[in-house]
Amino acid sequence: AKNLHVSSSALREAQELFGDVDDMLRVYEDQKLQRVAPGDTDAREGRGSHSVRGPGDSGGLAKDVENKIEPAIMEAHFFTSTDNDIRMLDVPEGVQARGIHQANMMVDAADRARQSEWVYDNLMGLGYLNSDQMCTQVLEDGLHEEDKVLPCKEENYSRRVLVSKKRSNDDIENWRRDGALQSKVKKYVSNVIEHMQDRLLEVPVIATQHKEDCGELLNLREADLPDTTQGGEMFDLYSKKKIFYPEETVQADHRRVRRWDILWKVQSLTVKWLTNYKRTQKRLAAYTEMVQLAESIGNEELIRGLQSCIDTVQQNFSPQDLEDADCKFKLLQVLLEDASSSELQSKGIRRPGKTSQLSYWRKFVPPKLLKSMCISPEQFAENLIYGEKRHDPEPNSFHSPLELIESETSSTQQSGAEQILDTARMMLAVQLAAEPAVKRIVRESFRRNAQVSTKPKKAGSEIRDPFHIYGPVSYLENKELYTFKGAQWLYVDAAEQAGVLEVAIKLPEDVLEDELIKYFTENYVSSDPSQQKEWDYERKIIIKDCVYKHLLPSIEKETRNLLKVEAKEWACQQVRDEFWKTISVSPWQPDFQDGVDKGSVDKYVMSCVWGPGSHKEGGHPTTLAMLDVNGEIIDFMECEGFSGNLSNVKVDRIFYDKRYLKSQQDIRGFIIRNKPQVIALGTGSIECMKLEKILEEIINDILVNDPLQMKGGVDSGDIHVMYASQTIARLWANSSAAVTELADLPQNRRECVALARSFIDPLPIVCSLFSNNHEQEILGLNVHEVQQFLGKDEQVQCFEQCLITVVNQVGVDVNRLIQAPWKAHTLQYVSGLGPRKAAALLDSIKATGRIESRKQIKNFLGQKVFESAASKLIVNRDDVAANADLDELEELLDSTRIPPQWYDVARKISVEIIRCSRENDGGDNSKQKDIDPDEVVEKVLDKPDLVDKLPLSPEFIQKMNINVGDGDSAEGAGEDSKRDRKLSLSELIDICFELRSSCSEVRKHWTRPASNEEFNLVLAEVKDWIKPGRTCNGRVMYTNGLEDGNAQCEPDDSAGGLKRPFFLKGVVVQLDC
Repeated sequence: AKNLHVSSSALREAQELFGDVDDMLRVYEDQKLQRVAPGDTDAREGRGSHSVRGPGDSGGLAKDVENKIEPAIMEAHFFTSTDNDIRMLDVPEGVQARGIHQANMMVDAADRARQSEWVYDNLMGLGYLNSDQMCTQVLEDGLHEEDKVLPCKEENYSRRVLVSKKRSNDDIENWRRDGALQSKVKKYVSNVIEHMQDRLLEVPVIATQHKEDCGELLNLREADLPDTTQGGEMFDLYSKKKIFYPEETVQADHRRVRRWDILWKVQSLTVKWLTNYKRTQKRLAAYTEMVQLAESIGNEELIRGLQSCIDTVQQNFSPQDLEDADCKFKLLQVLLEDASSSELQSKGIRRPGKTSQLSYWRKFVPPKLLKSMCISPEQFAENLIYGEKRHDPEPNSFHSPLELIESETSSTQQSGAEQILDTARMMLAVQLAAEPAVKRIVRESFRRNAQVSTKPKKAGSEIRDPFHIYGPVSYLENKELYTFKGAQWLYVDAAEQAGVLEVAIKLPEDVLEDELIKYFTENYVSSDPSQQKEWDYERKIIIKDCVYKHLLPSIEKETRNLLKVEAKEWACQQVRDEFWKTISVSPWQPDFQDGVDKGSVDKYVMSCVWGPGSHKEGGHPTTLAMLDVNGEIIDFMECEGFSGNLSNVKVDRIFYDKRYLKSQQDIRGFIIRNKPQVIALGTGSIECMKLEKILEEIINDILVNDPLQMKGGVDSGDIHVMYASQTIARLWANSSAAVTELADLPQNRRECVALARSFIDPLPIVCSLFSNNHEQEILGLNVHEVQQFLGKDEQVQCFEQCLITVVNQVGVDVNRLIQAPWKAHTLQYVSGLGPRKAAALLDSIKATGRIESRKQIKNFLGQKVFESAASKLIVNRDDVAANADLDELEELLDSTRIPPQWYDVARKISVEIIRCSRENDGGDNSKQKDIDPDEVVEKVLDKPDLVDKLPLSPEFIQKMNINVGDGDSAEGAGEDSKRDRKLSLSELIDICFELRSSCSEVRKHWTRPASNEEFNLVLAEVKDWIKPGRTCNGRVMYTNGLEDGNAQCEPDDSAGGLKRPFFLKGVVVQLDC
């Protein structure tokens, strides 16, 4: 109920009357499990692909409970019957949500080949108006990590080398034309589709455990390139430690999160293709049924038309071709209904309402007229496809169409005959426009040559201002379709929808007449000069009506939609990229001496949020909060003295001015009492600039005058005040997750908690903004101006894709979820899991109390889901060691990101690492056979430098002769889940990297914001107001004086001032925009 944004007071009143709704839901779920057959233990543990008993078997009490709970609450808590089916099925939740597990069985080998080809074409930018797509660029640039053998003096070593130079334009052209290279790319696409559809794997699993099958689909963006070994480091490693890492090689500590752009695109295209495939199969079944009906009445013309629909769909399988075939089928369906209405009605087939006009027309037009006027649409399409006149209209004895009409009808009036002729022309034009081949030719010409022009309407004259949001698109003149970049079309479309812009998309007249009308006419009229000119005149009118009245309007509508889709794809990419900047940065790390593992250091964070005033005035005062190492609240403080307008506060007088003396002393005591390592200062107002100076002044006074009171609390020698964006903290303070956890705290205190936790670990804070199934609070995060053009589902999908990518590369410490419950929101983004399965798993973990190995987690999940999630669920061995005796080797490897099916490989590699170490140290070779595999992993993890000395040569891989199981090779794995294959070099290096730096931080290193970044943080709330063209009145509030720009300023008479202006120090300007 708290997820529905119910106020805390109302919720408490409801609980007093009816009890806790969450408890009722838990009781309801327990009762459902109790109704499962007594011997079905898997069902009670939430394992396997078992089924829940149906509604007919449910007891009256459970039904009564379900009826008493609002459906919205059941849906918000994922307790509907559909949610329960997803939770119980042993298929990754994301796969179920996309429907891949249901569509897979329908696709045969031939269709799979066409699917791979279609996905490849889209990746290469084919079929787009603007081929300059992100994934196409990443493929063409060719930036990637390459694992290969490098020569060394002693022996050859295998290393991971970064190819960081983009291909030139000539290289890109050669790469595209190279058939062998493109065949490899197609093979990689086919491999990934097979993993997604046949093995039901998700992108994170494919990207981390099946690199050999991805190849160039794992290409990197330039922004995602990891660090590499440089010259000085290379010489130091080799001269001091005899470790061989040449320049441009990647070491274990260089690993960085990457976006997997191409794999996500392949998944999106796969889902799109499967959706179209299911629709295609249904349409083919309908087409085949209609063919059989046409055969039963012996109508050869309808049979040929329906067969052409089937051929169109079977040969192309694209959404557009299906639309074209369906358009023709609807016309044929009307013709067939007229021919055999009784048989159609007996089969329950109804005529589409949109084409009923055609049936009405047929009642007045003589069939002989239609046959004499022109060739069939199929014959016309054949003439166009082969570029030669294969079919000609049949000759007839009538001088003109009107003469034929008079002979076939009882109408003797000229106007009646002309009306019948007009109707015949309309019928034939509609039939030609519905022919797929004709549509395809017009579509290709339109997309290649059409031009867009815009001009403001009278009501929208203000957009003529070049600084108006629609200004740049208000005067487009003959702009070609492929030149639209970024979100340009979205602004055009929005301005047109707002009624302030006229938009015209037209083909140039020369193209329209010379390429289309002329070409169509030549293949439609009679080639026999003896034929009467009146008949050809009517045929020319039919062609023009077909193109102008039917094809061009429909193709224009298609093109508008395509422009919008492509622009939205670009907008989604921009939203993902901006959001990525937020979540791909590691948490804040304290400053310690070299040699200290910063990732394992406890963090003591204090946060500060400026407040506009006191509670009495309807606001809230400036608030400080202190959190412990687990992110739980230790202490709060509210300071009204430093709230509101701080422009008049003299920082150097806060120790003497009576107005601020008490507030200064309170903050001073709060800092001394809690001893923070850092103070995160929210940038929700420009007043934070003055607040920063006040806090720094108090800290300096403490460290100078009372250093003993801070002993043991300031290891770095200082307490830094760091700017932090308050946007996400503010969203979290109003989220259902915050209200659920901290219902008794006001908003300003919840903001402080979120701000401090973002320094401890920002990922859970962001993930918790998706906790509400109905209203995701993350939609309040505006990361890019084009976000306004995206729907809610599109925005959520962009954010979730980024979170899944980062969470699965960082990993989730399962025991931390118990120690710090606010971190539990990251669990739903682990591959294989989702909001439903994650919630069930979390309940099981809490009931267990502590996870000591991944084997315990396996008891709570199905086999396939466990295989997907296991390597991302970390069991920290330091946490477990204090509470359990580590007797099993798997528990040590559980503290790494190595998948359980690779544990045997990791043990053998660890044994070789110890052997190589002993050989290098001059150990006795005769004793090397006595190495205990149960001890070596611990030795390697404790001394990770030993991993770098492993040669990783091809001879070493051949000597080891290791197989890697794609499925779980431990006990309990079925034969279908095992796919043993030889160890690849890429997998060997990945295992060594994880042994070398297990669960090391792969996100971008946190750095203190630079001055320009601080400026952007402070102006985060008003940055959209300050842009070129906007007139603002500015008033200097306060400044610390002037300083010259490191150079003498000389008078400049021509400018009436100085050549080099003076710079203001510490200036704060109030703008009225």
